[in-house]
Amino acid sequence: MVESNDSVWLQNMEEGQGHSSIEIIDDELVSSIKQKLENVPRLPSECCIYRVHDSLRAVNERAYVPQLVSIGPYHHGKENLKAMEKHKWLYLKSFMHRSPVSLEDCVQAIRDLEQKARRCYAETISLSRNVLVEMLLVDGCFLIELFLKYRTNDWREKEDPIFNTSWMLTSLNRDLMLLENQIPFSVLECLFILNQVDPYKDPFHYLTESALGFFSWMMPTTPQMSLGLKSSHLLELLRNSLLPSNTALTAIEVSNQHVVKPVKRIPCAMTLRQFGIKFKKGEDDNLCSMKFSNGVLEIPPLTIQDLTEPFFRNLIAFEQCHKDCTNQFTSYASLMDSLISNTHDVALLHHHGIIDSWLGNYEDVSLLFNKLCAEVNLEHHYHFFNLSEQVNAYCKSRWHEWVAALKRDYFNNPWAILSFVAAILIITFTFTQTLFSILSYSPTHS
Repeated sequence: MVESNDSVWLQNMEEGQGHSSIEIIDDELVSSIKQKLENVPRLPSECCIYRVHDSLRAVNERAYVPQLVSIGPYHHGKENLKAMEKHKWLYLKSFMHRSPVSLEDCVQAIRDLEQKARRCYAETISLSRNVLVEMLLVDGCFLIELFLKYRTNDWREKEDPIFNTSWMLTSLNRDLMLLENQIPFSVLECLFILNQVDPYKDPFHYLTESALGFFSWMMPTTPQMSLGLKSSHLLELLRNSLLPSNTALTAIEVSNQHVVKPVKRIPCAMTLRQFGIKFKKGEDDNLCSMKFSNGVLEIPPLTIQDLTEPFFRNLIAFEQCHKDCTNQFTSYASLMDSLISNTHDVALLHHHGIIDSWLGNYEDVSLLFNKLCAEVNLEHHYHFFNLSEQVNAYCKSRWHEWVAALKRDYFNNPWAILSFVAAILIITFTFTQTLFSILSYSPTHS
């Protein structure tokens, strides 16, 4: 009996120790979680350079990854991009050769910007301070020299393969506008001020103008200087150059950004034509300035070439990632996807001068727009919500459909018009003859 009581007592002690052990472990776990929470970094307000989300990357990974040159830390040191490193250093050498300040001054200037630049990246940059400063200096000077050499032929070296080999310029245009391949624009501004080409020129204006000049040939429409918009990097500079100059939002527009305006699909171009809607080439270079009035859909002209798809994809990726960024180009891609269902829609828009394609066939243009918005979220503020509602309301009117059918069936060529007029005249003459016969008839009275 004693042995039995002793075993129960020992069992209770072991169970008690077990509970105590669990409590200790739980306390350690809570402390560990609290410590990790304290160390979680906040996303800095300066954040503007992002990794493209995996869902977007999966649709077309090549559209987001540099093929020739790395700019910034995300692709720094990759084996397939190392061949361009010597060209960067050659451009740094030419930059310093012309610079009125010393290398020490340039390094110190970038050191002063290092922490601010580090906060521009959405991901934590593991590079040491010296490595990051060197990378920003080399990449920044390379970009400035490239833009200035492109602008001024006399500054180019005869042996420079970048300008002696046409494919390199095309590849650089492509790589330098990628979202993941950016450094803060403030770094370029800092270095450019230290090495002013002309002290009588506005350095910010001159740098922006030079950068836009380098990218101008690959742009889908003519870029404009948007002096009222601050650009955080080259991709945003290109985006701002395609937006209207009065893009500064009013207080009402800012509040409306948080009003849910989902995507409104509209019929494709060929179907819209059946409803009597006419297409007109817009005169505005702003792609997002589509207008609809009195049955006429006015669309700005668009030039499509090999770099159009990666350019739009990176614009869309930036709009998807950046805080409080409007989504004009995501909305534009969605609307063009609605308008273009097949090659017949592309042919119709091309006929009206709206689409100028260098891709070779209409099928490629159709596929481009049909895939641009795959895995894209556009459920909050659709830029063309009102326009789409107007177009859909127009299409719902049976009167517009009847008028369009009449024009299509009876007024589509001169012979049809003549036949229709002849038929109307015959009916009119027959009715008139019948009417006179009735009026001239006098009954015989008995």
